[in-house]
Amino acid sequence: MVDQTEPSKTGEDGADRRLISAEALEKLRNVLIHLFSEGMFHEVGIRDICTQAKVSPKTVYKYFGNKEQLLAACVEQDLQALAELTAEKVDEMSSVKDKIRAQVDVILGFYQQRPAVARMVFLNIPIVYWLQSASPAHYQHRQIGREVYKLAIEQNLIKPGLQEDVVSEMIAGGINRVISSCLYEDKADRMSEYADGCFEFIWAALSRNET
Repeated sequence: MVDQTEPSKTGEDGADRRLISAEALEKLRNVLIHLFSEGMFHEVGIRDICTQAKVSPKTVYKYFGNKEQLLAACVEQDLQALAELTAEKVDEMSSVKDKIRAQVDVILGFYQQRPAVARMVFLNIPIVYWLQSASPAHYQHRQIGREVYKLAIEQNLIKPGLQEDVVSEMIAGGINRVISSCLYEDKADRMSEYADGCFEFIWAALSRNET
């Protein structure tokens, strides 16, 4: 997804999203995780969520305004964990090919273990949120991929003529679609089974030698 700029620290209305207490956010997060695990999210409104979390609706409306913005705030810590895990696994690999494979393995394995979070990220938060670079952790995660791509170019491993921004969008879009399909088709526990196919497709599309 296109997110070339640094992530914003404010919402669309200019409100500072950092001011809600960590305790209140964690209560809301726990309720949302439960609702998504049980498939009940669309059956409740913000007031119902607040009642279960014992958080004032006024607080939620003040900082978020709608359920989608609330979701995004609640999954930010998960996206941060994903970025940190990806960075760790990529650093463990010596070759560019293995670094790319590590990224594929991490993201599919991560969301396979967290299907409720995956449903929030891929099926319920509007794509425009990610396009606006509103998530610092999402931005950090995307930057890891860009650094690996730059390394591949430096090592002359990438086919000539490819546009970095197009490549980034195609890879992100493909992985996102695989995860979304697994969630929609009730195969969230099998996401990792698609790692081989995803990686082979990406490497064949990028590599000069395809080996």
